[in-house]
Amino acid sequence: MMETSKKWEAGGKVLVILGATGTGKTKVAIEVAQALRDRHGISCEVINCDVLQCYSGSPIVTNKATPEEQRGVRHHLIGFADPRKDFTTQEYRIEAQGVLEDLRKRNVLPILCGGSDYYAKALLSRHFDLSQVTTAPGTAPGDGGGGGEDEDDDALESNEAPPSRPDADGADLEDKYKQLQEVDPISAAWLHPNNTRRIRRYLDIYETTGVPASELFKRQRVASKTKGSTLLYHCCVFFLDADDSVLAPHLRARVGAMIERGMEEELTDLYARCHPDTERGIFQAIGVKEFRHVFSPGQAEEAGREDRGSGEMIEEGVEEMKKNTIRLAKRQRRRVQRWVSDQAIGCSTVDMTGVIRSKLEASSGNEDAGRSRQAIWKEEVMDRVLPRVESFLTKRSAATEGETAPAEAGEETNWRTYQCSVCNGRVFRGPLEWESHRNSRAHRKRMSKLRKQNKPAACTLVEAFLPDINRSVFSLSTKSSNKQQQG
Repeated sequence: MMETSKKWEAGGKVLVILGATGTGKTKVAIEVAQALRDRHGISCEVINCDVLQCYSGSPIVTNKATPEEQRGVRHHLIGFADPRKDFTTQEYRIEAQGVLEDLRKRNVLPILCGGSDYYAKALLSRHFDLSQVTTAPGTAPGDGGGGGEDEDDDALESNEAPPSRPDADGADLEDKYKQLQEVDPISAAWLHPNNTRRIRRYLDIYETTGVPASELFKRQRVASKTKGSTLLYHCCVFFLDADDSVLAPHLRARVGAMIERGMEEELTDLYARCHPDTERGIFQAIGVKEFRHVFSPGQAEEAGREDRGSGEMIEEGVEEMKKNTIRLAKRQRRRVQRWVSDQAIGCSTVDMTGVIRSKLEASSGNEDAGRSRQAIWKEEVMDRVLPRVESFLTKRSAATEGETAPAEAGEETNWRTYQCSVCNGRVFRGPLEWESHRNSRAHRKRMSKLRKQNKPAACTLVEAFLPDINRSVFSLSTKSSNKQQQG
């Protein structure tokens, strides 16, 4: 228990609850707020950092907490942005800073809660420089200079390359990509050639600042390294996660529940109300974009709705939404892990596997699982989170587990693309993709075949680095080399 004799003041402290989609972030935030109020008389209010929930309307597809679920805990930055327009990280930072200042004056503890970690970065990062990167017309949610080039746009894109779309000036995607290769070859090397929005974004950055985006990101990393603490506030950070074996079926079931609650009717209204402005804002989001061919006037006919029937097309959209949601959870995990590691941010991971498993078992009719669900929630979640929060609120300086401490940023990330000449010159973006390919069955089978055809010494991979495009090219060696990889 927290010592109630100590006077507590907000004083720049922020409780941060991030996590993969579907892990129960909102419930944790609300129950922590209630516990602090009931036990210690501490007022807490939630600041949303989920990009979808910033948009007005569509409460089902955006999974907004209902007034009943909020249980009297005030929520900020929910349901206020125009769904037809992009709501950028710069705009979010400005809005959220205003809320933080108001809470500070009222001595209220802010609980930053959501899955859009790049919004959290924009708000919390000390060296997020709005003057360096301005948002030109046409950029998308998540665009901005604060998060660095490893930023993903969360629910606004799937793990696959988005479809190309001609820009307003008539230039097609291929021309835009070639233009980016000329002005910023490093960014072009790691971007997917079909990533229309990112290509446009980086060209906007170059046109606005005269500096390649890759160079701006490099400067920001150096600035963070030399200026000390990377965060503006004293933060207690939690990341909610769960094993994929239970999280994936939970997410699939959640999408099914959204359909039962009326998501189809909600999407019908959304597309009809916003037509023809259905290319930006919420319409790039998981849960909305998968159904454009069903509900958007004109595109439905082009997709052959009359031939196949809307029911079949809705089923296809639902299945795609489920797949994209599961991919999103994995990306959120990777991004937060990278952020807290690179920036030396203290973070406590809360394992929600047991809670989610008990929920799945209860939904399947297991009454014992339903009765034990509250016990699991208390033991595995609240009994772990609350003591750390209470300790955080009584400390004046020293950081405990899960808290930020002044620290210099990590070394600059040595990111590059990799090309495998053995496998028909395939290009892989980043070391994770490269290592995955090297260990893949197809690559190992190809190397095994070559070893049988040639002497073993001729089957060693040799690396040649191309600095102009920041790429490592691996090919079969014909002689010994200092830089070699086996298979």
